[in-house]
Amino acid sequence: MEIVFIYLSIGMIFFFSLLYIIKNVFSIKRLNFFSWYLLGIIISFVFPYFYLSIKNEDFSYFPKDWSTIVFGFLILLGSIILTYIGYVSGRSIKKIKNNYTNNKHHLFLYFISKLFQCYAIFIFVYSFELLIQNRSLIKNNMLLREIIFSKIDVITLHGVLVLLPMAVSIYYLYIYIHEKNKSALYYFIFYFILSLNPAFITGERTALIKVLLLSLLVIYERYPRSKYLIYSFSFIVLILYLYSSFKVTLLNSKNLFLDIIKKDFDMNWSLWYIIENTNLFYSKIISFPGSGYLYTFLVFLPRNIAPFKGYSSTMQFTYYYGIQNNIPLGASTIGQLNWQYKFGVMPEALINFGYLGVITISILLGIILWYMEVVYNKYKITYGIFAYISLAFTFLPFFTIITLSLPIAIEEIIMIKGLKYKKNAGLLEKVRKTKIRTEGT
Repeated sequence: MEIVFIYLSIGMIFFFSLLYIIKNVFSIKRLNFFSWYLLGIIISFVFPYFYLSIKNEDFSYFPKDWSTIVFGFLILLGSIILTYIGYVSGRSIKKIKNNYTNNKHHLFLYFISKLFQCYAIFIFVYSFELLIQNRSLIKNNMLLREIIFSKIDVITLHGVLVLLPMAVSIYYLYIYIHEKNKSALYYFIFYFILSLNPAFITGERTALIKVLLLSLLVIYERYPRSKYLIYSFSFIVLILYLYSSFKVTLLNSKNLFLDIIKKDFDMNWSLWYIIENTNLFYSKIISFPGSGYLYTFLVFLPRNIAPFKGYSSTMQFTYYYGIQNNIPLGASTIGQLNWQYKFGVMPEALINFGYLGVITISILLGIILWYMEVVYNKYKITYGIFAYISLAFTFLPFFTIITLSLPIAIEEIIMIKGLKYKKNAGLLEKVRKTKIRTEGT
């Protein structure tokens, strides 16, 4: 009986998501951000469950009772509906007011954008030098990341700016596509190459995926054709496969594709474990209700100033799950952990505030997705990063998105606004020369 309910819930999630995505493609020609979120649900929950079940493979964790799986998919279905309600209600946010900004403001942003470009070169050179110095550890991503980040942690604001070269490359790709500026194409290629090394030394597959995926999504925004989505998904699988083959973490795997499904795509197992350890208001996995969100809110505050800020939701989950299930953590305390499992914003809400948290956060997530539509309508360059964030909401918690993805959108907006100064300055110069020629005649 439980099996019937499981497949009924999965079927409803899959067909609702697919119908909405197809309708979205035919009506506005490109996926909106709620469609990207639904696509993430299919990739992270529906597809892995079907694949591992049909192949009769073990999940990373399987619940003690089948009713947990039924409940998990019902929670997921309810969360999708609430997210859609939030998304639709967010339409009251019509547009961002186009506030007047003078030329001095644009000059300041232009100066900042130039600093971004110089900093991107610096971070590549410095990180590449560190990589060469520690090349013997190149296959051990955990140890390599720990050593390199101990050197660049402060200058990258705890890793927030480490992917800045990628933001600069996306900016030039956007300029090339929309203005057919050849010099912008050369700058894009230059900064794209620079962005690969900082992404590699993070020790995260998602960083390398982001470099290629965002470039393809910028092209897709300008030319909304399905083939670019197919290319994007193919690149994701290819990078995961190559990275897993190379890195020491999966070096001895007998089936790399299966490992990718279980360790990169499947978010079911962590949701099931959280459900088994959660009640109406909170989960016993974390130190106190909302402690994961408290850490996100205080993430940039040094621990010696705020020793009470605790640890992220995923870090607390990793430590608790490891201790309870005798998983080798490579650390005796939570503060010594240098790795963590991942899960999306819905399990994060569940682990922090229980089932009531899922209701609140799901509606808030829908409003956030709509607000990103509003920002995108004003700054078209943000489509790629916002599409990625919408997809990543099912894989990554708010903490990771706020620290490693949102800054890219802010950097892109700053560079686009800085470009206005350059254009205005060029226009004024042209008017000045025309005036001189007129007066001369």
